[in-house]
Amino acid sequence: MAGNNKRDNMSHLAVNKSVKIRDKAALAMACDQLGLEILDQRDYVWYGRSVGDYPIPAGMDRRSMGHNATFIARIKEPKRSELTRRNSGQAPYDLAFIEDPEEPGTYFPVCDYFMGGYGLHEIVGQPIHEGGELKSLCPRLKQHYDMCCDALAAREAGDQIEFMTMKDASARYPESFPKSDDEQTWVSVVHTEQRLGA
Repeated sequence: MAGNNKRDNMSHLAVNKSVKIRDKAALAMACDQLGLEILDQRDYVWYGRSVGDYPIPAGMDRRSMGHNATFIARIKEPKRSELTRRNSGQAPYDLAFIEDPEEPGTYFPVCDYFMGGYGLHEIVGQPIHEGGELKSLCPRLKQHYDMCCDALAAREAGDQIEFMTMKDASARYPESFPKSDDEQTWVSVVHTEQRLGA
C-alpha cells in the first residue's frame, strides 16, 4: 500500500536486528496490552515502494520489501480507523517481524518509520538512535515484551509478578514502585498462586 503522495514521497524502511524476539507468547501478550494484533501474513503496510531516497536494508531487495515478514503486528480497530481518518486516509504502517536466518526461532522488527509510521510509533514507541545508529525501532513494545517474558516465567514457576511502565519508558517492579500516582501507568498483573519470592 502506498502512502499519500500529496503528503510524502519517501520510504524509510528500517530493520532492527539488535532487538531480538524469541518468545512469541510474550510478544502476543505485549501486543495485546498495547492494542496490537499479531497476524500470520507476509505482507505489511509501509510506503509501498522504494523511491531511492533511503538505502534498501541489508538482506532485502526491492521485490521483497513489504512482502517478507514471518508475521506482523497491526494496530487493532477502532484505533486503526481513527488513525487512518486522522492521516487523510493513510492507514498506519505495520510492524513486521522477520525470522533471523542465522538464529531460527528468533525474530527482529522491521517497519517504515517515516511520519511516525502514521501513528504506529504512538503505540510501539519512537525509534531511538544513539551515535547515528538505530538502537531500538519499537522501544515501548520491547519494554512490554521484556516484562511479559518475566511475567510468563513467573507464572510457569507458580509465582506472581507485578510491573508497570513509567513516563520515561523504564520498567518498574514492586520494590521500586513510585509513590506518585501521576508517574505510573499500570501494565499488567499476572495472577498466580503466590508472589514472586514468597
